[in-house]
Amino acid sequence: IKQNGIDMGSAKTTEGWGKARTVNLGEMVDAQKTRIGFVVRPRLGGKESLPLTVGGGISIRPNDNLTVAADGEFAQWDDFNSSYGGGLGNTFDVRVGFEYVKKTSFGGLPIRAGFFTAQSPMRVNTSVTAFGSVPTSKNVTLGTGVAMKRAAINLAYELSLEKSTDVTAFTLTNDEKYHRVVVSMVVYLK
Repeated sequence: IKQNGIDMGSAKTTEGWGKARTVNLGEMVDAQKTRIGFVVRPRLGGKESLPLTVGGGISIRPNDNLTVAADGEFAQWDDFNSSYGGGLGNTFDVRVGFEYVKKTSFGGLPIRAGFFTAQSPMRVNTSVTAFGSVPTSKNVTLGTGVAMKRAAINLAYELSLEKSTDVTAFTLTNDEKYHRVVVSMVVYLK
């Protein structure tokens, strides 16, 4: 397989369970109008496993209509540098958002907004043998929907605030910001 003139190797068949196993260990504390949660995903499966990941978040609900939440997640990707020859960096992702629900006679009308960062573990290629920081993507989201007794329909819009960048030897530069629209529906059986 070739991409941009670079030989990417041949396609491989994966059989069995693989080595990228993990487990989520978490705890949530519910204290009146505040919830605090923590999660740890330890590294399992040797050199090809997923990285150690630690996260925590808080949710505050000052009244029945408003919820404000924030969380962060750290992943220790630089453990993989010995296996893959360098170029990987630790990541820290942050998410902040709110939801306000307007109660109506037929159900709730939520209004949502948020901001989040997402980092790539692949460091920016600064020269043939050197790597810089991990690239960070900043994004905003807006959403709404309707929640009824038997179903909920949600609509969300996401906008990337910056262009992508070059990482390691692969060119991922893109002059376009991306837009994404997500629609979901939940039906309650009882």
